[in-house]
Amino acid sequence: MVFFATLIRSTFGFGEALIAVPLLALTIAIEIATPLAVLLSITIAAVIVVQDGGRFTLRSAGWLLAPTFPGTLLGIMLLTSVHQHLVKGVLAIVITAFSGYSLAGRKPPELHSDSRSWLLGCGFLAGVPRKCFGDQRRIAP
Repeated sequence: MVFFATLIRSTFGFGEALIAVPLLALTIAIEIATPLAVLLSITIAAVIVVQDGGRFTLRSAGWLLAPTFPGTLLGIMLLTSVHQHLVKGVLAIVITAFSGYSLAGRKPPELHSDSRSWLLGCGFLAGVPRKCFGDQRRIAP
């Protein structure tokens, strides 16, 4: 189960929790499977950072990481608000629009150098969905 989840992460860059949690829940309690999947994700990310240590710059990573914390706070606020359906609807629209864009045969634009505004924006938005669209049973409204 863990091997298959790790294979998915290695191939696509994400998704190990989508595979690991349901499969682990078949054999262990969900209260154990969820944190185990998080530890698995952290471990895989650490191995990737060690392997690709020379391929990324710490400065760019810092510009991505710094705005993630306020984005996470916004995600918690949105999760605990009464507008959860609106937030999920916006996410559905964004995913559908990007999927249609990709299916139309268009390639997303590529950045050939670091752009501080893109790093800050993407870092901020990376924090929002993690809390808004994760396991909602843990945070009481």
